[in-house]
Amino acid sequence: MAPDGRSARATLDGAAFKVDPSGWSVDVVNDTGTTLVSLPLLYPANGDVYRLTPDIENGGGQLTLTPDTVPMSVEPGTRNVDKPTRDEAYRNLVYQAEVGWAAGGWMGAAVAGAIAGPICITVVGCVVPLTAAAIGAYVGISMFNPNFQPAVDAFMSTF
Repeated sequence: MAPDGRSARATLDGAAFKVDPSGWSVDVVNDTGTTLVSLPLLYPANGDVYRLTPDIENGGGQLTLTPDTVPMSVEPGTRNVDKPTRDEAYRNLVYQAEVGWAAGGWMGAAVAGAIAGPICITVVGCVVPLTAAAIGAYVGISMFNPNFQPAVDAFMSTF
């Protein structure tokens, strides 16, 4: 907790915080610049989406996150520049899915497909194993990239 009582502060040793180029997350990067984890800067509460404002200090070693008290929702017919457009949200969703897949989300699809495949293919055909693999991929990507579900939520909020 930061001294102001309304912000969260984190300090790293051996890694650094860096705002993602999309501006929708803060990455923890190692000395070679490889992203170790991404922290989303959007969070849902009470049916609205709020933004966390990052403040990075000490050469990237300290991060302070301050929640905005005003939701990103705006009146119909206007566009909140803090809220991603559908295209921006879609690109972020695809990026977060790729990160989750590469980090190990493929294992969820493989395990679910392998379990459901032999059992169901003999009974109902190949639709069930494909559905199980898709659900396993979604669960696996969500497990290996915590930014995936907020990206899904942000994309769905653009409709």
